[in-house]
Amino acid sequence: MATAEHGTASSTEGEPAEKAARIDPFIKILHRISEDISEEKFQSLKRLCKKHIPTRSLEKLSTPMDLFIELMDQGKISEDDPTMLVEMLNEVKLHDQAKKLHSGSQCNRGDLVLNEKTEKLMKFLKDLYKRHYSSVQPIPWNDDLKLELKDIYTRLEVREVRRGSAKVGKDLNNLHDIFKAPIEGEHARRVRIEGPPAMGKSTLCRKLAYDWSCNKLNQFTLVFFLEMRHVSEGQVVDEIFNQLLTKDTDISKTELLELISQEQESVLFLFDGLDELEKSTLNSSDIPDHINEKYYSWCTILITTRPRLCDQYLKECDLYLTVKGFTSKDTEGYIQKYFRNSEEKGEKLIDEIKKRKSEMSQKFIKDLLRNPLHISFLCIFWEEDSSEAELHFPETLSGLYSEILNCILKRYCIKEKITLDGQGEIPKSILDDRNKLAFDSFKAYTADRSEFTENDISSKRSLDLGFLVKDLGHSKIKVKEIYFFYHRTWLEFFAALQIAFSLQKGQIDILRTFLQNPNEHITLLKFLAGITDECECKQLFTEFNRLIQKGDSQSMPGVCLECFYESQYPEQIVPCVKNEPTLMYVTAEFRDKGIYVVFFPSLIPATIFLLGRWIAALTIFFIL
Repeated sequence: MATAEHGTASSTEGEPAEKAARIDPFIKILHRISEDISEEKFQSLKRLCKKHIPTRSLEKLSTPMDLFIELMDQGKISEDDPTMLVEMLNEVKLHDQAKKLHSGSQCNRGDLVLNEKTEKLMKFLKDLYKRHYSSVQPIPWNDDLKLELKDIYTRLEVREVRRGSAKVGKDLNNLHDIFKAPIEGEHARRVRIEGPPAMGKSTLCRKLAYDWSCNKLNQFTLVFFLEMRHVSEGQVVDEIFNQLLTKDTDISKTELLELISQEQESVLFLFDGLDELEKSTLNSSDIPDHINEKYYSWCTILITTRPRLCDQYLKECDLYLTVKGFTSKDTEGYIQKYFRNSEEKGEKLIDEIKKRKSEMSQKFIKDLLRNPLHISFLCIFWEEDSSEAELHFPETLSGLYSEILNCILKRYCIKEKITLDGQGEIPKSILDDRNKLAFDSFKAYTADRSEFTENDISSKRSLDLGFLVKDLGHSKIKVKEIYFFYHRTWLEFFAALQIAFSLQKGQIDILRTFLQNPNEHITLLKFLAGITDECECKQLFTEFNRLIQKGDSQSMPGVCLECFYESQYPEQIVPCVKNEPTLMYVTAEFRDKGIYVVFFPSLIPATIFLLGRWIAALTIFFIL
């Protein structure tokens, strides 16, 4: 049975790729009509089709578009003669849809058929996405581990709807349902998707681009996937040429703008990682104007970002979704795939995770198991020596990254035949290169950059350690050699490492710079809380408390909470903030004792509470 995923009404496996890449205008009309048909009307149409479609085939049809395609395959309707479907639509009182179908099929074909340049552009983009986005490689140095995008689905939850009746809190059953949510009878044209670092937001965009290249999402004639961290020009049309098109592309900027304007309703933009776009570039670009419908208001634009960032640009989005990450089944499947050549070791890791769920910080283990990148790191850590890993199983995100840092540096030493010191310790020369990379990362982070040239790197050996990826740049026109961390969290980790070095030297002003906008630097601050020594950790929380007293930031208590989870010295931090005139507000968990503590922003005795299901007893403290 044919489905709505076909590129044309008559495309088959034996037909040329050029024909399959083309979107028939009649299919576009059917797509638009199908979006306005309720489940009740759809079932009525199916009943009318019983004498035209075999029962077994009819039962498999799950959407109006599936039904329309089946009628075409059965030869019951066509662009030249849609009479049967027009009559059925009228019979179930879908008169507006019947008029659209009748008038659309009568339109001059010259007005509907995509022009030659549009078809060439569509074919080029589909080929690009199909070649480059069919799989993801979560770990750059492991060429054997590639995940097919067709097997990946990132769970999404509806967080907020600005207009319409989509149910808040509902999970989307299918990624493509993003564009089917009922917003006043239409799909959402501005979609905001948020998620913590490394939760799969970029993979989600890649999958949408790849699905479109495989003749799914056929309501869109063109899909432009733009990575915000690689934006240099700041203007959307310039970035389409820089990131997607080649020098010999047979279309001018003027022609492209006209094409997008004419095809607005069937154009999809994917703006991935708006929070990673340099602030100076964002302020001078037309990207916010596209998001806020000042340009191309009928286009569909999907934007991904980390939580609480870029809010000022995303207030008018129709639909607000959050990424929920992996399920337990996804996690086990990923681990089994990673250890496919050592199944026993993979099963042992799965068992260890299950065992530690009741022993470790529930927040940490919950966040860890939902996050695809962090599961990759856990596999690397376990792969080195599972018996040793059991003894040093990380209990914080910072601990996990620190262990992976050591694993990667040791792998480099073994590869380059550099002798490890003492009992397998990393030599000082390699640690010096690590520290230089931390310094370079700090400079890039403070300059709001995520890419390096060779001149930006203090130690040339840093380029080979395994953290930076070499590339010829993301502009297809202005080619240049660049380096970047394969995930932004590594940039933040190394920058935090440099700040920790600065705190050891008493340079507290560097920390205060980042505390002015804590939400923007929450990942860096969490890493900092987890990797600093006791003295510097107390300095960090003393600064938190000072800012909370001033009332400069409403988000500071939440940031404080996140950092408290990461801290290695919870018992020492409590007295540090307890003696302050005003107690900060933060809920924290003593990981080793299972004790929950709450600091209230008043002098009223604070009750220590929050009895979790897995806590056997509740301890109450009174803090003045």
